[in-house]
Amino acid sequence: MKPEYKIAKWIKDSINIFSVKSYIICAFVLLVVFNVKGQDNLKVSIDGGYGTYQFDELKQFQTDLLKFYPDLPVKAVEQFPGFINYSASIEYRVYKNLWLGLNGGYFTTGGRNHIEDYSGEYRLDIPASGKRLGGQLSYMFPTDKKIKPFVRLKGGVLFSTVKTEEYFVVHDVDSTSTNYKFKGTSFWGEPSVGLAYEPVKKLFVYLNAGYQFDWKGELYKNGDEPLLFQSGDHVRVNWSGLKLSLGVSFSIF
Repeated sequence: MKPEYKIAKWIKDSINIFSVKSYIICAFVLLVVFNVKGQDNLKVSIDGGYGTYQFDELKQFQTDLLKFYPDLPVKAVEQFPGFINYSASIEYRVYKNLWLGLNGGYFTTGGRNHIEDYSGEYRLDIPASGKRLGGQLSYMFPTDKKIKPFVRLKGGVLFSTVKTEEYFVVHDVDSTSTNYKFKGTSFWGEPSVGLAYEPVKKLFVYLNAGYQFDWKGELYKNGDEPLLFQSGDHVRVNWSGLKLSLGVSFSIF
């Protein structure tokens, strides 16, 4: 019995293109508001990276669901691993090397319970995604060198979505599927440090390392039906963890 686990594929397929559009719209709105007339006072950054997540409660919830079918040797084959994330920001120079701006990011991961043999298959996918929006304050240390160190503080609101997609099939007999969606809202903060390299004027390539702290967010179906453990306690989502990113930043004014 060797099921083919394709969790990476459905994690990537869960990326919502509309979230990217919302970040672009925010960038243009901020550009109009500032009406910048100076030189090198406004810059845009985009990056991709890797993040880890403290999903202890969702992992426990996933494990508890194994008990729903005691006669089947279902196993948790994936439990919310670290995964690729994306972010973008726009910043305005408020004073010399001090920058203030807006940022947005997108995270995704997931869990899977699974068993398959000659008689049938059971699969429970639990994809999770998070969209974060907020502000940021950055300080780049003054130096004449090409490589410039910086520190950054981010914070804001995070919108989470967790789905349960259950599939049960008995070969040549019957099949059934059940899907649910839960949403939650929480707050986050992320201090970070980094190095920026300036290969040409107005263009930076940067490496950033930070740690995101989350206030755990409760999850609800249809806005008012909570996701609960059998004990009655709320199942909460927590995106806290290490965040590493590599990106480019360029001045547009």
